[in-house]
Amino acid sequence: MDGAVHAGLEKVCGLIINGLVIAKNIYSMAIMIMNMHYTLAKPITKNSVLCCIELLQLLKTIECMFYEKEEVFAMTSSHLIQQFSLKTLNSIESIKKKLTQDKKYSDSSLDIIAALNLIGSSIKRLWK
Repeated sequence: MDGAVHAGLEKVCGLIINGLVIAKNIYSMAIMIMNMHYTLAKPITKNSVLCCIELLQLLKTIECMFYEKEEVFAMTSSHLIQQFSLKTLNSIESIKKKLTQDKKYSDSSLDIIAALNLIGSSIKRLWK
């Protein structure tokens, strides 16, 4: 793959991931504000209502942007999944290396290594 194309895909994937993280954080903040008033049994203030409305408007704006750019999202989703798979496989390999450095294997560490091997082989089969 050409370096410029790969860099462009990396940038788009990063933007998609950032958008999803921001949307999740906004959603969590709005829910937290509502739950705090419910849990504390305090009436919700006008300022809190306005804050929740603004958060929900931002969330709706992000959602609309994803719908507008769904073609780009569809084109890069395969690359995004492949990128996550590679990061997951790298993490699994580093965990396995740490576990296999100790020559005394306990039953739990052997089970963990076997589970990591199973996960790794499952992910690798997806891309064959």
